[in-house]
Amino acid sequence: MQKSIIIILSVVAIVILTIAISVLTNPVRGTEEQIRERTLRITPVGTNIEEVLEIIESNRRWKILNFPRGWVPLSSLPESEIQAFKRERVQMNAIQVVLGRSLFFMTVDVLWEFDEDGYLIDVRVRRYVSI
Repeated sequence: MQKSIIIILSVVAIVILTIAISVLTNPVRGTEEQIRERTLRITPVGTNIEEVLEIIESNRRWKILNFPRGWVPLSSLPESEIQAFKRERVQMNAIQVVLGRSLFFMTVDVLWEFDEDGYLIDVRVRRYVSI
């Protein structure tokens, strides 16, 4: 009897701990300004578009919404075309990514904006309800 109570309490504790870790590590946690500051620590103003893209592509939790003038993931290209494609992307001026969603249908996305030379000039954070 005592063993079953200990097992049940252990399972409940593990579930609560898992939920707490999930909430605490969720990228949509915090105000828009806090999320912007965290994003700017990872990709400071002046970072070139290729470095920002590498960071975005390495984060599997982030989902790219759009790339003005079109975009395809590098993984979908043959190796021979990747360098030419990277050079072409420098002419694009923004990347929009969904950072994550909260438990209550709240979505946060980030827009990285670049100058004509392909260097980061601003980061915008948008929070909205998505059903």
